Amino acid sequence: MKRKANQNAQTQVCSQCLLIRYFIATAIAVVLLALIAGENTKFLGMFTPGRASVAIVLGGALMASVKIWLWRREMNENVAEAD
Repeated sequence: MKRKANQNAQTQVCSQCLLIRYFIATAIAVVLLALIAGENTKFLGMFTPGRASVAIVLGGALMASVKIWLWRREMNENVAEAD
């Protein structure tokens, strides 16, 4: 006989599974865009590998800057609490 599952139990999805799901969804979206757009993809010409790499580097630098700023702010708060 099956037990009834607890309705209030919360399950969390692991971050790796979530990342894989996002990747698959993005891949499917790209395939659908290619099928739907067909030859009318002239607007995609602005996305070059060089521009994509610059965007990735700038995004990483921005995220690193924000992380360092948050870390320094947290360190300053910890020093202020210790006094």
